[in-house]
Amino acid sequence: MSKFKSSAFIVILAGLFFFSIAAAYAGSADDLREKARGFYDRGYYTAAYENYKKASELYSQKGDRESARSCNKMIHLVQRLCSDYQLDEKGLRESVKKEIPSLSGAELDELIKDGKIPFKIIDGKPYYFSEAAVNILFSDISLMRLNKKIDSAHLSFFDAYGDIIFRYSGSGYPEKKWKPIVKPVKYYGSYSLSIPKEKLPKTGVVRIWFPLPVLTECQRDVEVISVSPEQYFTVPAVISGDIGIAYCSIPISDVKDKLEAEVRFTFTHYEQRFDIDPENVGIYDKGSADYQRFTKSFGSTVFDEEISRKALDIVGGEKNPYRQARMIYDYIVRNINYGLMPHVSLGAEESPESLFVHKNGFGDCGAQSMYFAALCRSLGIPARATGGIQLCPGYSGPHFWAEFYLQNYGWVPADTSIAQTGLYPVGLTDEQRNKYIDYFFANQDPYRMVIQKDVDIPLNPPPEEPVLLPMAIQYPAVECLDSIDNISFTAAENCDMKIYPADR
Repeated sequence: MSKFKSSAFIVILAGLFFFSIAAAYAGSADDLREKARGFYDRGYYTAAYENYKKASELYSQKGDRESARSCNKMIHLVQRLCSDYQLDEKGLRESVKKEIPSLSGAELDELIKDGKIPFKIIDGKPYYFSEAAVNILFSDISLMRLNKKIDSAHLSFFDAYGDIIFRYSGSGYPEKKWKPIVKPVKYYGSYSLSIPKEKLPKTGVVRIWFPLPVLTECQRDVEVISVSPEQYFTVPAVISGDIGIAYCSIPISDVKDKLEAEVRFTFTHYEQRFDIDPENVGIYDKGSADYQRFTKSFGSTVFDEEISRKALDIVGGEKNPYRQARMIYDYIVRNINYGLMPHVSLGAEESPESLFVHKNGFGDCGAQSMYFAALCRSLGIPARATGGIQLCPGYSGPHFWAEFYLQNYGWVPADTSIAQTGLYPVGLTDEQRNKYIDYFFANQDPYRMVIQKDVDIPLNPPPEEPVLLPMAIQYPAVECLDSIDNISFTAAENCDMKIYPADR
């Protein structure tokens, strides 16, 4: 099911925008770098790319490694800025016609005119978001339901949770239902990279941050089984704190035929079923560091005056934080369409995703979670977007969900985007849809691997430039400043992730 298997980290691999050489670029390295900056500032990214590339090559020939690397950083930035926007108007129309043959040209014209399809001006003309056709489908449930293949996939995904949501007997619950941790599932997993040497620069160092499961209340028994090649993992793996990471640094001079690295691990994830009495929610300690941190507007979880007003509109006169969070959850599930996001370009622009969702009215799992957290934070409810891997049988892939904090209860999950899948399939009753949606507020299935407790947690050791998706460490983050083209794209094409239950 493409909705849950796709993420910006995978979508961008469909094909890079860059770049045919249209002309020869002459001049000194300094002149070329100055020209490149001028083209970049005016949005002529192809010319900027080519001039930076030539300047980098000349600096390298002169032995000026630092200047070459500074040009490479700008090349990487250009690639990130443009990678999500690969369709000119003709390509957009062809893509929409293929995916949604029932949508007329006039209807598409109206969507373009109304600004419903994100675009970026590249080299003086608009290029549209590569997944625009998918987003048009998700914006209209009736269109999705006309596609029998998509509807069947949604129904299958809905049914995958049946044993937990609809047929669970209740056996195994602890007596203290106020914070149950039940139905554990043990998993084994691995991440591996295998990059052919010809795709690497001749010199330099490749730095890799491998994701690991992190210890949480509902994720326990985390163990790093092995790292390989062990001699390059010079920093101890981290499985506690806010993010799970195994870091290694591999000199290219040591690579023979392929750069190969792997981490293997195991963990146990529990289902959560909170039984919350709204009248038993305690008073927040507003002076605590965690309260200050998770009610602040920063990073990807920004709230402005408009978002603050929207939060107040949603909750009306309600003051109880549990009920406020539920009202925000219901608002997003019913009003914010699921849609794939230009994550890489937004990250390159340092544009907060919560603001994008508020302005455009759609977002994927991560963006919805950040928007939920921003709305909660604006009301003084600590909240965060948590990231990892969804491991629902038959439907695994990168995923985000939200958590909000309640005094006396702790961090409570809220998964708006999976809840929305209850709205899609044909033939379900209102009772089935509502029970499904209810489950994903203050409950969570055991089909998860938590990697990061919040999207705005920095990597350690810090990279020298922003990695491909700084807020989503669900696949290895990779850096090599001696590579002219951004090695993150190459790494993504040569990465393998395997996570499976122990009883498989």
